[in-house]
Amino acid sequence: MKRRKALKIISLSPLLSNCSNGGIEILNPKDDDKPKPSRLTLVSPLKHEPYAIWTPSLKVLFCEGNYFKIVDQQGSELSDILVLGDNAKGKNISNPNWVGENIVYLINTLENTSEIWERYSYGGIPKKLDFGLPEGKYEYPAVSRDEKLIAFTFNNKMYLSSYPIKGKATHIEIDEKIGKWCKWAGMYDWSLNGRLALVAKTAETTNIYIIEGINLKTDNTIDASSIKAKQLTEGNFIDNNPSWSSDCNYIAFDSDRGTIDNEHDIFLIKSNGTNLENLTEKTTSGLKNLTIGSFCYTYPKFHPFDDMLIHSSRFVANWAVHLIKNPTGY
Repeated sequence: MKRRKALKIISLSPLLSNCSNGGIEILNPKDDDKPKPSRLTLVSPLKHEPYAIWTPSLKVLFCEGNYFKIVDQQGSELSDILVLGDNAKGKNISNPNWVGENIVYLINTLENTSEIWERYSYGGIPKKLDFGLPEGKYEYPAVSRDEKLIAFTFNNKMYLSSYPIKGKATHIEIDEKIGKWCKWAGMYDWSLNGRLALVAKTAETTNIYIIEGINLKTDNTIDASSIKAKQLTEGNFIDNNPSWSSDCNYIAFDSDRGTIDNEHDIFLIKSNGTNLENLTEKTTSGLKNLTIGSFCYTYPKFHPFDDMLIHSSRFVANWAVHLIKNPTGY
């Protein structure tokens, strides 16, 4: 029987205010009338990490081979989009963003280089986005909710740019913002009110931070001097893939907190740094303890309007996509 370490809950002081522009009202999590979290599997098995996201029509898009595939909230396949042709050997796609009528995504190669591309969601000719930077390793593209900014990582450094691109991308010295030496930054997610959650790997830990005050200058570059950063999670853990709830009250992320064998669980924390909860343990009904093998739960993405999120899982060599309803109802 698989054993799991006891989860160490740490005290996190309040950091940031919630959305000031309204949004969906979230009931008190301790309200007995609120539905409890529940989980169902949408797609399984898959050979590679699916990087599942929500579409504007509230379906689920994920990567499989050379395709984007779309399923409904019951897991029924609706359509697929060919992204890479048969001549694209050694390449793969990841990290899609659905932006208006377009999809922004990564094309990765075996040479450890990558590019950010954009295509019309159901056809047309794809194009590579030019940020005024040389060839290299691009990662974690994330377009803001108002579709005016894009964050990405280039050669382990954080960049921000206007979107659509109108000026050269701006390098953000994240070390200065968080007050720590930073090996790399990435895994970005924008809130509805323009704040940006990200992961920074320092000499000691890999934790989640929130930056705000992101403004465009008249030349369409970013005013880096106005950006402020605050730390959300703490401790010697690997916290990855933050995702904002639609009302900005919560952030979901995956982490190795309390796990063994390089496993990750899905966690939920309020955006002010309180109420850290292991969402995986509340929705898997002891499945991990009944199965021999290593589980990894990762890449949570909140629904844009409702109290639901999708996430991926890996068991041995197979991946799956899951839907959690009422994740904040613990």
